[in-house]
Amino acid sequence: MKKYMTVLSTILLFTSQLHALPGYNEIKGTTSTITVKNNDGLVDFGLIIPGMNFEQIINFDLGKVISPVNDQLKVAGRTIDLPSNLSLPQQTEKYFISINLNKPEFRAYVEDDGIYNMYALYGKFPLKEMVKGFQDGKSIFELVEFFDFISGGTKTVPVKGDVSGLTVPVDTWQFTESYMVKAPTYANDKVLISFALLKEKKQFFPTDIKKVLSGKTQELVKRTSAEYWNLALLMNAAKRSFRETFDGDLLSGVFGSYSLDRATSPLAQVSYTMTKAADTTSPLLLPMISAPVYDSAKFTIKMVAPKTIAGVVAYATTLTLSEVAPGGSPNFPIDFKKTLWTTNEMGWSQSFQIPPEVKKLIQSGKEYSWDVAFLGSAKAEVDAQIDWEKVSHVTRNSFKF
Repeated sequence: MKKYMTVLSTILLFTSQLHALPGYNEIKGTTSTITVKNNDGLVDFGLIIPGMNFEQIINFDLGKVISPVNDQLKVAGRTIDLPSNLSLPQQTEKYFISINLNKPEFRAYVEDDGIYNMYALYGKFPLKEMVKGFQDGKSIFELVEFFDFISGGTKTVPVKGDVSGLTVPVDTWQFTESYMVKAPTYANDKVLISFALLKEKKQFFPTDIKKVLSGKTQELVKRTSAEYWNLALLMNAAKRSFRETFDGDLLSGVFGSYSLDRATSPLAQVSYTMTKAADTTSPLLLPMISAPVYDSAKFTIKMVAPKTIAGVVAYATTLTLSEVAPGGSPNFPIDFKKTLWTTNEMGWSQSFQIPPEVKKLIQSGKEYSWDVAFLGSAKAEVDAQIDWEKVSHVTRNSFKF
């Protein structure tokens, strides 16, 4: 009882310990002022994401939405991980204990120099539901249904090396309208996540992210008088296990006592579709595929093409070699994948012979992945090269070595 009462009176102070990511440009700053209401049970946050074009969306990388780099936070003597591209303005909430949140600075990462439209998505989530979800061992994607997104804004940023002192607005666009997504029927070991994507000047910015249950309909918010697309992503449900025995300590429940096996990440095998949003959008997905088979002696990749579905034709196959850096946290691991080499063939191929010069890119002591993606299109056309705006469906899997 004495231990419990001590925990109840603990005040948690979030302080950041920053670690740079070699090989990437770091974009660091804060969001414009977010008006918070203390002790309302809702945590205010900003999520900072670079805008993505058609090709980047089709080659969807969750690491651009949820940073694999963490800020390590000291919380009442414990260390927890928080995605570095998350901004938490100073606020106080209660869940048996008083929690003082104060992490206004974000860090986002881009691979190359260039002009980027950095986007801040402002929202709220109920602290009580998040605590319960973590206690039940759920991943962040199983809890996005509780996120309420309100507004967003962009800032054009010339990047040549690291950038600091940036301020990104959160109130340029207000999300006052909505559309519906009706999920297909899928197995209970899968999860469907839908992204509402605002298209602005050939780039896409998410305004809502929601889990959509099998056969059910879910509302997603959007900005009025704007072009909208919907990305529906089917992934494997997270199989989590205790990393330590839950001892009744409230902090263990708040910040998770579970871990996820990185080798069997639910993000390795995915199927998704990118289509214009309608009043009710009903996504249909290509079947998931097995992992590619890598023969390091013959330097070949073999895979099994999926069966196509009505209204979708085989368009192209891509193969990508990436250097993998582990990121995320034990609760939700996300790999950083830096593209080293990529190739494609029009139509659906079931093997690739890798050029000998690619061997020089693979060094001992590092981790890599081969990612194979089958691209589908609603247009039955034969192109000499991939037109990313024609791709509507993707099914993808990877092999790490």
